[in-house]
Amino acid sequence: MAAPRPAPDDAEAALAAAWLPTDDPDARLQVAALFRKIANLGLDPAAAMRDTLGRWFGAAAGVALPAMDGAEPQSGQAGDDPATMPLLPLAGLRPPTLWPQRPRRHPDELFSSWLRRVAIAAGVPPRGFAGEVLGPGHADPDRTVSALALRRLALACGHAPDELAAGTLWPHARAGTRRGMIEDAALAQGGLLLPGQWPGRRAAGVQFCPLCLGDQAYPPFRRGWRFGYEVACSRHGCLLHDRCPGCGAAVLPLQQRELDPQPGCPACGLVLREARPVRAIGSAVRQRALLAGLHRLVADGDPDRLTEALARLAAALTGAGTTVRARAAALAALHPTLSSSTPRPAKARRRPVVLARRCPVVPPAAGLG
Repeated sequence: MAAPRPAPDDAEAALAAAWLPTDDPDARLQVAALFRKIANLGLDPAAAMRDTLGRWFGAAAGVALPAMDGAEPQSGQAGDDPATMPLLPLAGLRPPTLWPQRPRRHPDELFSSWLRRVAIAAGVPPRGFAGEVLGPGHADPDRTVSALALRRLALACGHAPDELAAGTLWPHARAGTRRGMIEDAALAQGGLLLPGQWPGRRAAGVQFCPLCLGDQAYPPFRRGWRFGYEVACSRHGCLLHDRCPGCGAAVLPLQQRELDPQPGCPACGLVLREARPVRAIGSAVRQRALLAGLHRLVADGDPDRLTEALARLAAALTGAGTTVRARAAALAALHPTLSSSTPRPAKARRRPVVLARRCPVVPPAAGLG
C-alpha cells in the first residue's frame, strides 16, 4: 500500500519546494517524504539538511541553501544570507523528551525487569506504568513487546533499541553476553522457556533467587530465570523459587501495584527477598557445568552438536513437570550423559565452587544436595 501523499500546503511540502526548485511533482513528493521521516524523529528537517550540507561542502554550501519566505532572522543573523538561513519552525513539531530518570538495563536483565525499575525510578507503580507505555494486551511483554514500542522506549530513555531488545524473549534476540548467547540459542531452538500457561496460572512467571534480590537496592530479574534449565543460583548455591512461597502465585514483575524498589508478589504482597532460600549445592554445581558446556558448544560454532544437546535438554524438561524441584531432578539424571556429549576445554582443571554468600543452613531438597 502506497504511503499517503502530503497535502500541497503542509510544512514538509513547502520545505521541499524551497529546497528543490523543480516542476517535477514526484521529485518534490519524494523529498517531502524524506523531510517527514526526519520530522518524525523529533528533528527540524531544515536544520538537519543545513547542518549536513555544511559538513559536506563547508562555506560553499551557502549558495545551495534556500531562503524561506516569512521566516524572521534570529539574533545576529542576516535575513538575506543563505549560509545563516533563519528557520521557519514546523507547526506541531515537538522535540523528543527524555524521561528524567533513566536506569540502564543490567547485562542479562529481563526486559520486564528493566521496565519495572524504570517505573519505580519515575515514581509510578509498575502495573500502571506498563499499561501506559505498552498499552493493553501484554500479559507477557518479554515475548510480545513490539519493535515500535521498543523504539519509543529507547528514545524516551536515551538507550539503543538493540540494548532493550537483548532483554526480550524474541526468537531471534541477540543478547551478546556469555549467558545471553546460550539463551539466544535456546530461544532459537524452542521448547526451553518455562510454560506460558501453568496449572492454575494465567501467565508465565519469573523464577528468582531471594539472595540475589536482597543484594541490591533496586534488584533486577535475570533473563535466564525464564528458562526451564535454570533451576539453581550458581552464585549462592540455592534453588530458585518458581512461585511466591507465600501464596503460590506466579511472580510477574510488571504486575506489582506498590511503589517499592524491592520486588513483591502481586497477589499477596510478600517481599520476595524474604523468601527462605533452600540450599542445593549439588544443583548449583550441575547448573554451572551445564551452562559451561552449552557455552562451549555455542562458542565452537558447531550447530549440529548444539542442536542435539538442546533437543535432549528440552526433551528431559518436557517430561519432568513445571516445578523447580522436578526440573532439578531431571537435570541431575541427565547430567552425566549430557556432559559426555559436550566438548571439554583443553587442560581442564576442576575448580571449587566459590559462593558469593553462603546459603543459610536450610535442609536441602531430597536428591538435590
